[in-house]
Amino acid sequence: MFVRFVKYNLPAKTDLIWFRNVKGVILNNAKQPLKIGKYNAGQKVLFWLIMLSIVALLVSGLIMWRAYFAEFFSIPVLRLAILIHSVAGIGLILLILGHIYLAIWVRGSITGMVTGYVSKAWIRHHHDRWHDELQAAKKDESTRHFDPILRPELHELYTARASRLRELAQGHELEAYLRLAADVAQAQATVSQQSQSDASAVNPAEIARQGAWTAHLDALLEQLAPQASPAITPHLDALRAMSAQARLEAGLALAQNQFDAVSQALAPFLWAALSLEVALAARAVPLPMASNEESASCPVCGGAPVASLIHKGTRQGLRYLHCSLCECEWHMVRAKCTNCADAGDLDYLSFDTTEAVVRAESCGHCHSYLKVISQEREPDAETVADDLASLVLDDAASEEGYGRTGLNPFALPDQAL
Repeated sequence: MFVRFVKYNLPAKTDLIWFRNVKGVILNNAKQPLKIGKYNAGQKVLFWLIMLSIVALLVSGLIMWRAYFAEFFSIPVLRLAILIHSVAGIGLILLILGHIYLAIWVRGSITGMVTGYVSKAWIRHHHDRWHDELQAAKKDESTRHFDPILRPELHELYTARASRLRELAQGHELEAYLRLAADVAQAQATVSQQSQSDASAVNPAEIARQGAWTAHLDALLEQLAPQASPAITPHLDALRAMSAQARLEAGLALAQNQFDAVSQALAPFLWAALSLEVALAARAVPLPMASNEESASCPVCGGAPVASLIHKGTRQGLRYLHCSLCECEWHMVRAKCTNCADAGDLDYLSFDTTEAVVRAESCGHCHSYLKVISQEREPDAETVADDLASLVLDDAASEEGYGRTGLNPFALPDQAL
């Protein structure tokens, strides 16, 4: 916690303005701009007092620890440690109670503490300098140069996905399925290096009809067979036994989002093969001309997004939607609905803290949601993997009345879209 928040709680010259106007702050009638950043001077003082109390409790507690360390210290030192430990403990309790009281005192703070989000008006009123910094950053995003469409290298993408899935699988309630998805992604990585597409255009339905993707299916099945569990082997056998016509019909149904026409048990494997061919085609033809209008569907193949990804590195802070079919990404400005582009009624749902890696960006205007996955908060985050490992968040968003606009290749719906 200290490492995460210390940079926001370092003293600044503008903190003096807050101290000089502390009465107006308490009475909510400060007359001048206070130039408050993400945390005001009072919050910074509270932060450092809490940190010092924790350190005092830790050090004095070790000195007092009779079974291991007490024998190394004199009686006066032990008595002093007991006194410091007691004072620090009481002080920490009082600081926490004071923080709760102040949160109740300042309207809107409790909502922010529970959800991790506050309104722009609240930020402008209570943290004016931070508000200006956020506005400047948003303006910078809209004017800086960026690639409107990204085509990640497939072997690298699939390998990273497999690695992330295995990491997330540890101790997960869906561990077996996440590991299966990792095996499929690793197989895609292998097959992608052995394949290329002859397609002249990225038309998923036409690619499905032509059938070149079925060769990828056979290659994937060959890769998956050796480590397949007894529960999965019958599905792989069923895929091998499918006639050429049945495969083409299933592929076309998936390309046209007719998911109810394909067995749910077989769909992820068929999609993996079809998606690989579409992805190869998307990297074999020129990118479409950039449009000034941001689209809810992939500008390369027309597919639905899996989720949106906040990038790290040279594209840090930029949001791209990741296509569920061709594995391309397209840019979309943050803080607006990816489905209807409304920016006035957004909410962010998560089960974790304000620093959650995966959140559901829900829109009160069109009642849809799409997950936002942040590489700023977890550099190893991967769109498909982190989305699949957080399906419980989809259930929560659905219970709140929101409909999902994204597709995950390993959790395809059972109804046509």
